[in-house]
Amino acid sequence: MTRDEIHELKRLSFLYHPERIRQLLAQADLVCANTFVFTRRWDMEATHQPVTFQGPICWRYLETGDVEWPVMLARQSYLIDVVLAYLLTEDRKYLDCFVRVVQEFIENCPRSEEENHNSWRTLDTGIRAAVWVRCLELLQPLDLLSPGFLSLVRGSLKEHFDFLFQCMDAYHLLSNWGVLANHGAVFAGTWLVGQGSAEIADRLPILWERLGRQIHIQVLADGVHWEQSPMYHHEVLWCYLELIHLAKQKGLALDEELLARTHAMCLATLGEAKPNHHQPMRGDSDNTDVRDILTFAAFLFQDAQLRSGSYDQPNLENLWRMGAAGVRAYLALPCAQAADRGQAFAHSGNYYFRCGQGEKAAWVRFRCGPLGSGHGHADLLHLDLSADGADILVDPGRYTYVNGPMRTGLKASSAHNTLRIDQEDFTDCCASWRFGRIAKPIKGEYFENDRYGYVSGMHLGYAHKGLFVRREVVYCKPGILVLFDSIFGVGEHQLEQNFHFGPGKVSLTANGAAFENGAVRARVQSFAVQPALSLHKTPYSPTYNLLQQTDCLRVQSLFPQNQGLLTVIGFGESADFVAEKMPITQALDHSLLTDEDAQAVSISCPAGQRAVLFSRKEIIGKVNLLCAADSCGYGQAIVFEPDAQPFVLSW
Repeated sequence: MTRDEIHELKRLSFLYHPERIRQLLAQADLVCANTFVFTRRWDMEATHQPVTFQGPICWRYLETGDVEWPVMLARQSYLIDVVLAYLLTEDRKYLDCFVRVVQEFIENCPRSEEENHNSWRTLDTGIRAAVWVRCLELLQPLDLLSPGFLSLVRGSLKEHFDFLFQCMDAYHLLSNWGVLANHGAVFAGTWLVGQGSAEIADRLPILWERLGRQIHIQVLADGVHWEQSPMYHHEVLWCYLELIHLAKQKGLALDEELLARTHAMCLATLGEAKPNHHQPMRGDSDNTDVRDILTFAAFLFQDAQLRSGSYDQPNLENLWRMGAAGVRAYLALPCAQAADRGQAFAHSGNYYFRCGQGEKAAWVRFRCGPLGSGHGHADLLHLDLSADGADILVDPGRYTYVNGPMRTGLKASSAHNTLRIDQEDFTDCCASWRFGRIAKPIKGEYFENDRYGYVSGMHLGYAHKGLFVRREVVYCKPGILVLFDSIFGVGEHQLEQNFHFGPGKVSLTANGAAFENGAVRARVQSFAVQPALSLHKTPYSPTYNLLQQTDCLRVQSLFPQNQGLLTVIGFGESADFVAEKMPITQALDHSLLTDEDAQAVSISCPAGQRAVLFSRKEIIGKVNLLCAADSCGYGQAIVFEPDAQPFVLSW
């Protein structure tokens, strides 16, 4: 980067992002005042209360007992804001602040066996090394850093590099920690070689080889990171995108699988994103906008499909990543039409329906996949729903990593929109990072077209009780979801369904609950027999360390053996649906089927009238048809519409 390019990037920054610059300067001013609050978009453990040090920074300071606070401090991502503040204003206080913070860390927080578990954990050391290198590369064209300071930083980055290079074992091969560590080591090593440290050049290919092995092991064939947390999927993805950018800048050839898997991760980000461009709050994840990562990905891969989920102009941080020529290339990149259907990420067990385009589109998420790592939650058969710009049914988030009832409670099955039997969790969350019994998912079927969607799944979380749970979901577009929950086994049991609503007003109805958020409306109607309906407040954490309260509808009912339970959810114009359970007969002899055999519901709403039929088992004997609402068909999930052929969603 040259002085002329810095001048051009400064001009573009004020042209496109005057408000973001004001926010960035406010954050940089806090750091200059030795005040720290971690609110950058991808801060893994955000904070909301500023902490000020009157003297030198205390690198071991504990805020509210959370060990994540000092490691967030030690990662020093906030220094990027400080350096950008200098480039945008040329105010010397920001440059002095950068030098002071780095120097204080080097002098007051040396690596030791004790610090290897604190400020020098491999994860945080890798992040810090990459942050320092990025800041140095932004500042070095201006030739403002003293030889003494640069010598000090070179020595410390060499220590960072040596430490990170020797930290490779099975844990680092599989964990996101290993990617973040090797990413930082590559950036530190590449910068040091450029500064004349030729003796470490032969270790860089080893780091690149490790990163190739890590992405092969950690990223599933559908592009989703194995730890089942979009937050950590994106931390890993940022690393690989920055590494690809570095390789392009240095003219390095890259492994084809590394490129392909990184691109698959980008497509997974695009496919999973909500209509408001935020990642799902699956596992340990926050309600975070992903357009910045898709913007950088679209630029690197020159991909019009990724461009459809990105910003119109590069956001401020990406503008300085791309450089002036990169910004021009991005603005010239065509934009494909955004998808109006969902996608099945079958390897990871994440399934999506979509209806419409833009931020008011409908979006449904269904979960039936492996738990992943300690960042996973007990969320099998969970359902999310967003429509008309609002989150209607939600995953309540993570809030904290501090071990205790709040941490384990937010990970538990009762905190998700799924089923429990006999008030027992199907997966035992024992501690922050530890599980006892873990339910095995049994993936089902998935289908979607422009009129309907269908997904199903089971799990073995109650196999020790001789019980098996299945959930089927039919989506009648644009605004009706029909759930059919089944227990297979012996005896009468208590079935519990939880529906966690997003921010808004929720009220009980005679057979469910009604939701309102401004003009957005939805309604849940249960067909349970004599259910106990309750509405209670539950924790909702859209961001780490931020706790709110939202409403949860709990439906409890005694469940006869081998039956199913229908639930209808209407949203948007379909919130005023009228639904009633209907009889099912066989065509040849008009014999009536029992609820153990099959169930059907008739639904009327502004989009039209439909009947949805679920058959719990194959009915074999005479070759026969199943009849409901004057229509006949055969299958395990069928939609009937007036004057139309029955549509079979599952055979």
